[in-house]
Amino acid sequence: MPRRPRTQRKELTAIQKGGIIALLDNDTRYAEIARQSQLPANTVRDFALRYRATGTHENQPRSGRPRNSTAAEDQEITEFTLGHTRLNHVQLKEQSGSNLSSRTIRRRLKQRGIRKWKAANCARLTPITAAGRLEWALIHADWTLEEWRKIAWSDEVSVEKGKDPNAVWVFRRSGEHEKYLPDNVNGVLKGGGVSLMLWSCFINNIKGPLVPMEGRATADTYILLLQTHLVPFMDSLEEHGILDAIFQQDNAPIHKAHKTRHFLNQQTFQTMQWPAYSPDMNPIEHLWAALKTELHRRFPDTKCLPGGPPAVKRVLAERLALVWADIGPEVMERLIESMPRRVAALIAALGWYTRY
Repeated sequence: MPRRPRTQRKELTAIQKGGIIALLDNDTRYAEIARQSQLPANTVRDFALRYRATGTHENQPRSGRPRNSTAAEDQEITEFTLGHTRLNHVQLKEQSGSNLSSRTIRRRLKQRGIRKWKAANCARLTPITAAGRLEWALIHADWTLEEWRKIAWSDEVSVEKGKDPNAVWVFRRSGEHEKYLPDNVNGVLKGGGVSLMLWSCFINNIKGPLVPMEGRATADTYILLLQTHLVPFMDSLEEHGILDAIFQQDNAPIHKAHKTRHFLNQQTFQTMQWPAYSPDMNPIEHLWAALKTELHRRFPDTKCLPGGPPAVKRVLAERLALVWADIGPEVMERLIESMPRRVAALIAALGWYTRY
């Protein structure tokens, strides 16, 4: 006759334990305690025996296999791992000289909250660029929100019709069969499809125009864009009580070109000195993320737009203009309010990477 499978012992709650102890103190029989507490009689008897033997309702430590590493060895492998974050578990064992198995190393690291994570994608920094970022942060460490509200943040962005930043979640059972059913797969176009380059800016809670950029971007086309769209926008800020706005741009080649700098030097507004490789300090990057997310949320057929590149770009421009217009002032206000925290984070990181 086959053996009956062993059932796992039921874990009692603190309330159940207290109720059983109260009945035990009144010399109530196990069967009656089980009936009143609606628990199996075996569970009640096992708990009662442990309680009377130990004098406590707490579970006693269970015996198990002894650890095959000391606390010092655990600390040593932890420190080695945090100093060599790109190694895998096998390489950790080989290069650390540890006597522990790769499986044990994995367990020890997990116990200390250390596991493999996907590396964040950020602009590549060097000690020189990090030093420049730190210098910029120290200069602006004491800036007030009123000072940050006078910066006109600008940037370009590329929006591809086939790249939806929204994660797609589906209900299905585990296993390969349902995983690859047509309704459960998020089809992605290879290469992302047609893309549209755009430029814009914002200051405080005021958005600038969203400008599609056609053709090859050069210093001449960029200067024409600034003449046509930025200068009128900066001139209009007087109506909002902003008289001393400062223009911000990153260090793209067309921005740093001699003729671009010459053009900006002739304007009535100043241009901020910007550290290289610092998208994390430019809050408009978060507007771009919101713009792309909202585009695909409101127009889920965007990634399947039919037609050639000119037709697709025209529809993209129309839809993006609608989404851009609906971004409220509170979004930009929150971004400006984050600037002191961004600068503080950059100083704390000594000019290296931040969570922004």
